[in-house]
Amino acid sequence: MSDLFEQISTTGMKTSGTGNIKFSMNGVLTIGTLDGANIELRDEVGAENFFLFGMSVEEVTKLKAEGYNPWDYYNTNDELKGVTDL
Repeated sequence: MSDLFEQISTTGMKTSGTGNIKFSMNGVLTIGTLDGANIELRDEVGAENFFLFGMSVEEVTKLKAEGYNPWDYYNTNDELKGVTDL
């Protein structure tokens, strides 16, 4: 058995399955995005039993519209750059 279940698909891009519901029925904390079955699961178990990870659909849409360049994050975040270079 597990204490945590991870379901972190990009919000709005891929539906999550129902495996998370099976884990939740056994008291497992879900770490996931608000996508697919995760939305319904979070509504049922409560936000305190679901660790929300990632962006909202609106944030993903905005980032895609503005253009996503991972080098921008790398070049402007010294901590990220240091860890990546390590």
